[in-house]
Amino acid sequence: MASQNRILVLGPTGAIGRHVVWASIKAGNPTYALIRKTPGDINKPSLVAAANPESKEELLQSFKAAGVILLEGDVNDHEALVKAIKQVDTVICTFG
Repeated sequence: MASQNRILVLGPTGAIGRHVVWASIKAGNPTYALIRKTPGDINKPSLVAAANPESKEELLQSFKAAGVILLEGDVNDHEALVKAIKQVDTVICTFG
């Protein structure tokens, strides 16, 4: 049996990213998600709120419960990005 690829999803809480994370989990891949540390009290208007009614915190909790490994960082932070990429086999970028 072939080993599964470790998948890193950039933009995992967005409209597309959340579906990519779930598809990776369903395929049985060890799945990592690079998430930004943002204060919980910032509520930006979202165009995808109707299609994805859960909050970011709720989504991240469901990711954790499903076994997703959450890595804190930002794509604009070179060191954090390189550190995250070195842990996986495949990177999928889902942000605009």
